[in-house]
Amino acid sequence: MRVLVAETAACLLYTAAVTAISLLWPQVAHGRASLAEFGAGAVAHLTCGVVGVAVGLLCGRPLVSRVGTASLVGCALVLLALLGEWVSPVPATLRLLGTNTATDRPTVLIGLTVVAVAMLAAASAVVLVLGRRRE
Repeated sequence: MRVLVAETAACLLYTAAVTAISLLWPQVAHGRASLAEFGAGAVAHLTCGVVGVAVGLLCGRPLVSRVGTASLVGCALVLLALLGEWVSPVPATLRLLGTNTATDRPTVLIGLTVVAVAMLAAASAVVLVLGRRRE
């Protein structure tokens, strides 16, 4: 349990750091964005990052012990997260950003983030339950 919490916390801290860098660099290089655009970008980055952490938990130990199998499972889950409208909040988040409607619909974007956090909680529960059974 402690390893899972530490691993998840480290991944989420890394996600937050990468999000901060990816949001601050364009501000420095190209100028100012509005607060709404900045917030929408931050929420979208964090949503996709949290889904990525959930995918990483599902294709790592103790669920998948072989590296090759973990790679295949990881690729399949990433494709499913990117293309599966009914599986992941990532396609809807990317569509909101691509159509420039993310700033007009912040509640939808925050709702997608809540779904991503729920996915992370579910992935953690799966790792806890199935990981104990495999040991």
